[in-house]
Amino acid sequence: MLDAIATEQGPWLLMRSGEIKPRDWRNRIAQATTDPAQLIVVPTIDGHVVGSLGLYPDPRSKVCAHVRILGMSVAEECRRLGVGSALLAIAIGWAQSKGVTRVVLSVLPHNAPAIAFYERHGFAVEGRRRSQFILGGVAYDEVLMARFLEH
Repeated sequence: MLDAIATEQGPWLLMRSGEIKPRDWRNRIAQATTDPAQLIVVPTIDGHVVGSLGLYPDPRSKVCAHVRILGMSVAEECRRLGVGSALLAIAIGWAQSKGVTRVVLSVLPHNAPAIAFYERHGFAVEGRRRSQFILGGVAYDEVLMARFLEH
C-alpha cells in the first residue's frame, strides 16, 4: 500500500517505492505491539490494507516523553471516505489515555490536501524547514505541524 502511495503523481512520502521490505514492516509492527509507548494501526477493507498510522515516542525520550510523532497514510481510493479521520480519532484517544499532551507530524508543503486534513483535525502549522529533503534530486521543504491534547 505504501509503495502505491509512493508512486502516485508527485512525491507524498519520504520513502521511495520498495525502500522498506515486508520483513521490515513486520518487525516494526511487532515492536510497536510490545512497546506500550508506541501505537501502530493498519486498517483493512475486505482484507486489503488501506492505510497505516503510527505514533512513536520522540527519540529524546525524557525531555519529550509527553510528545508522540505521527506518521499516517491512506490509500488514494480510500481518501475522503473517513478512513483517515477514523485513524486519527483512534490515535488521539490512545495518546490521551497515555498522558500524551502533544502530537507532532511533518508533511511536504505541496501536499495541500493533507495539510488541510490535519488542520481540520486541530493541527496547526508551527514551522517550515527549507530544503529538508532531497527526493529524486529535488529539494523539498518540510512543514511542521502539531496538536495539543486535552485531558
